[in-house]
Amino acid sequence: MNKNSLKVRFLSTFITNILRVGISFIAGLVIARTLGPGEYGNFNFLLGSFTSLATLADIASSYAFYTFISQRQRGRKFFFYYSGWVLAQLLILLLFVLFLPDSIRQKIWLGHQFEMVFLALLASIAMNQLWRLAAQIGESIRDTVGVQIRNLSLAVAYLVCVTVLAGFHVISLKNLFFLNILLYLLFSGLYAWRIYKTGILSKGE
Repeated sequence: MNKNSLKVRFLSTFITNILRVGISFIAGLVIARTLGPGEYGNFNFLLGSFTSLATLADIASSYAFYTFISQRQRGRKFFFYYSGWVLAQLLILLLFVLFLPDSIRQKIWLGHQFEMVFLALLASIAMNQLWRLAAQIGESIRDTVGVQIRNLSLAVAYLVCVTVLAGFHVISLKNLFFLNILLYLLFSGLYAWRIYKTGILSKGE
């Protein structure tokens, strides 16, 4: 069976999404029961706030990027330029957090320490911008099965790591943010390197 066929790509996405929802639900239960309602709420609040800010900084460029790379093959320069724009978004958000007056920062993030705010920023960028970039490139070259396998593997790895942290009673906001950063950076980097090594990016204009 051709893994690039529409049927296979649809089924892989459908099945993987169902499995990921179940795995993510279990991981969420483990985190919530271990952290408690207050800290679990802080975890989601910090991540959610930067997800919203990142969406604003993105100005829908990720959708345009996916449209362009799906139309035809693009050269390496195109991907390097867009990767630079993603890094620029990180810099914009970082400068926003750094130079925001303490009084305003305290009001926005409800008194959370700067370290937690900074880690939440990095985790959000890794989870959304970086992994989405790698996945969009994979989808554009019709490697849907490969993308979905990595999505599922990422969810399983996250659940295993969260369970281990909970088992050793070392689960915390800080450790969870570090975990998200490391896992998403690892999966994004490895998949991006695999795509790069195929030479596909050098065939476009």
